[in-house]
Amino acid sequence: MKYLAILLLAASVSSSALGAGKTVSSKSLVRRLKQYSTAKTVNDSIVLICSGIVDTLVERERADEMVYVNACFDLTEIYGTICERANTALSVHSFLRYLLAKQESAEEQLSVSLERIFARNPELVLREIKRCQCADRMYLLARLAEGIGSDPKTPDVACNETAVMNRYPALRQIYKQYQEMIDYLVKNSYYANHG
Repeated sequence: MKYLAILLLAASVSSSALGAGKTVSSKSLVRRLKQYSTAKTVNDSIVLICSGIVDTLVERERADEMVYVNACFDLTEIYGTICERANTALSVHSFLRYLLAKQESAEEQLSVSLERIFARNPELVLREIKRCQCADRMYLLARLAEGIGSDPKTPDVACNETAVMNRYPALRQIYKQYQEMIDYLVKNSYYANHG
């Protein structure tokens, strides 16, 4: 509930930051996201502004008011970078919300960006996924397993427990708390990309 209130605030923050009442082109919005993704520091204030921008772009995409954003710009990669750099509960929650809004997409970058955020802070990502409803949780875990399986730093021979634990050493410390989720990731990270 706390995040919902914060994300609702994001829409008003981003519209005031972009000039309320003005229609800003999608290209300009993506350009602003790119600027935020390379900012010296990324905090929750920037995540809030970017969440509002991304929500606007996703709405336009759904309403067919623009060419599919990801065909011209890698919105997912840019937004993933912003959320990864912020490395806060709000940024993780915002990115997971974005993924859930894009459930119909086959875009691989969704999984890759989620894995990058996970690599930075596995406990935070698992905690936020655990808070989701069951169907959403399974979708997000499947996306994360796909991202782990496609990561070139994870051995292609087999994504077994040792390989995954070596790639993400923090998982050893939180294994008991998130055992079921981690076991799912270990089991499915290989099969997500190797049938």
